[in-house]
Amino acid sequence: MSAGGGVAVLLQQDQLRAVHVRTGKPRWKAALPKDCVPGRTAAAEHQIAAVLACGGEDNLWDEKVAEDAELHTAAFDPATGALRWSTPLGGRRPIEHDASTDFVSADPVVVAASEDGEHGAYFSFGADGRPNPPIDFSGPYGRIHYVHSLTLAVADDRRLYALPTPPTLRSRDSRNHLIAFDLATGTPVWGGPDDDRLDGDSGYRLLVQDGKLTVLTSHLEVLPRPCPRPGHG
Repeated sequence: MSAGGGVAVLLQQDQLRAVHVRTGKPRWKAALPKDCVPGRTAAAEHQIAAVLACGGEDNLWDEKVAEDAELHTAAFDPATGALRWSTPLGGRRPIEHDASTDFVSADPVVVAASEDGEHGAYFSFGADGRPNPPIDFSGPYGRIHYVHSLTLAVADDRRLYALPTPPTLRSRDSRNHLIAFDLATGTPVWGGPDDDRLDGDSGYRLLVQDGKLTVLTSHLEVLPRPCPRPGHG
């Protein structure tokens, strides 16, 4: 379930249905694309987003999702449930339906996806559903594990902010540094391993609201090793 824009969106019998958040009264049933089964959803004030498993012909056991189904992303009107757009999640390289996915943002639509639980990327889409270049979890800027793909990243209407670990991890710099990517191009615009705006601390959570980015940090100190007592090592 997800909630936003005055509605709570529920997955019921392979349909997306919305109810009023205060009264629980039914509002709408989403107009799903043909041959698509919904999965995760995310809701914002002006848009409902969903990951869908679509198509496929390898369905020997008559399951609701075919073995070769592919993941799509879709956006719906929060007032009516009308489909605004639907597009393959991976663009030209399809992503299998059993990949792990989570929403970073519903508006704009930003999805963290990984097919092996380790490697993956952030996939984002414009207002019309046009895919932007993916932002890999790993690169010259460092690395984000999928298990931390939501707590260490946040998005606004133009950028994805992330807290990767350095590309070469050493004891004296074992921290998460701040970096910002342009969603439209997928490229870093500021920050990185050598950026000192966190003053040497390690970031562990990001929040963005009203045009401001807040970074929660912790200070890590390397303590000297105790000297062994005489006769002990």
